[in-house]
Amino acid sequence: MKHLLLLLSLCLLAGFARSQALAINGTVSVDNASVEGSILSITRNDEPFREITLDRRGRFELKFPFDAEYVLTFKKTGYISKIVNINTEAPEEIIESNPDFKPIKLIIHLLPTVENIDLSIFEQPVAILSYDPELDDFYFNKEYSQTVGVRIKETENSIKKILSQRGKEIMERDNKFNDLTTQGETAYSAKKWKEAINFWNQALAIKRDDEHVKTRIADAQREMTAEEEAVRKAAEEAEKAKQEAKRRDELMGRYREIIALADKAFDNLNYSIARAHYVDADALQTGEAYPQERIKEIDQIINSSKYKKQLEDYNSNIALAEKEMKAKNYAGAKVYYTDALQALPMNKDEVNRKIEEINKLIEAENLAAIEKEYKENIEKADKNYNEKAYAVARFYYQKALEVKKGDAYAQKRLSEMESMINDRTEKTIEL
Repeated sequence: MKHLLLLLSLCLLAGFARSQALAINGTVSVDNASVEGSILSITRNDEPFREITLDRRGRFELKFPFDAEYVLTFKKTGYISKIVNINTEAPEEIIESNPDFKPIKLIIHLLPTVENIDLSIFEQPVAILSYDPELDDFYFNKEYSQTVGVRIKETENSIKKILSQRGKEIMERDNKFNDLTTQGETAYSAKKWKEAINFWNQALAIKRDDEHVKTRIADAQREMTAEEEAVRKAAEEAEKAKQEAKRRDELMGRYREIIALADKAFDNLNYSIARAHYVDADALQTGEAYPQERIKEIDQIINSSKYKKQLEDYNSNIALAEKEMKAKNYAGAKVYYTDALQALPMNKDEVNRKIEEINKLIEAENLAAIEKEYKENIEKADKNYNEKAYAVARFYYQKALEVKKGDAYAQKRLSEMESMINDRTEKTIEL
C-alpha cells in the first residue's frame, strides 16, 4: 500500500526468551497538520499495554516481547485512525537458535475525516504482521494486504479527491480572504476607516477566528473614534470661535455706539459727558487704545485754567438764562444763552434749541400783542360803525390796518364807510 512503507527484517535476539523482543520503530505524519499530539495506543492480548503521545517529529521506537499479539492504533482528533496488528508468536526453537530479527519500520500517514465517505474499512487493521515459517522472518500478510489494500486505496483516493476539492475551496477562500484583508489595509492607509472595517468584516466572515483581522478592526475602530472625536472637538472649537466672534461683534457694536456718543459730546466740548462715555467704552475691554487717549486729552483740557474760566462763564450765563426763562423774560434769557455759547460752545445743540424756543416764544408774544391791539381797534371801530359814527369808526379801522397790514375785514369796512360818508355829506337844496 502506497501510504505504508513496511520494512521487515530479522532481528537477532540475545539472552533468554523471556527477555527477547521484536523491535518496531517508525514515524507518523498527518495530512496538512502537525503530528504533535497524535496518540499511539497499544493493546497486548486485548489488554491495554501502552499509550504514547507523539511529539512534533512523530517518531516512535518500540520493543514487543515474543509470544503475544499486539494491536497498534494510530489516531488524532479529526483524522482517520489506522490499526496495525503485530503477532510476535514464533517457534521457541527458532527464537532460541536465531533471535536476531531486524527491526520493523512503520511509516503511517493519517488523513482527515471527511463526510459522505464510508470509512468502515479503517475499523479493521490496515496490515497484519506475523512470523512466516517459509521465510523464517516476520512479514506482513500479503493476501490480507492485497485484499484490504485495494479498498483502502479506493477509499483514500476518494478522500484525497474530496480533500483536493476542499483544498481548492480553501485556496479560493484564502485568496478572497487575503484580497479582502489587503483592500482593508489599503483603505486603512487612506484613513478610510469605515471602508477598512467593512473589508475586514467580510474577511472575518470567511475566517471568524482570525485574531489579526480582529485586531485590525479594533485599530480602525479606534482610529475612527479618534477622528470622530477630533471632528467633534473641531466643531466645538469652530462653534466657540463663532460665538466668540459674535460676542466680539456685539461688543464692538456696543463700543462703537458709546464712542459715537463720546465723540459727539467731545465735539460739543461737553467734556464731562464725553469722558464718562470714554470710560464706559474702555471698561468694555476691547483692547482699543482710543478711549484712554481721549480720556488723557480731556483731563488735560479740563484741568487747564483757560477751560476752567470758560466753564465758569458758561455755567454763570446758563444759570442767568434759566432764571430769566422762569421770569418769562425771554429776550434776556436769549442774551444769556448766546453769551454762554460765546464763553464755551458746549452743548451747542441743546443751547441753540433753547434759543430757538425763545425766538418762538418772543414771536408768539409779539403776535399776541398784535392780535390784542388789532382786536381792541376792531372792537372800537365796529362799535362806532354800528352807531353810525363813521368818522370815528374809520379811525379805528385804519389803526387796525396799521397793526395787521392788508386785513381784509378792516379794508372792507373802510370801503363801505367811504360811500356812506359821501352820501351823508352830500347836500341837496331846492329853491
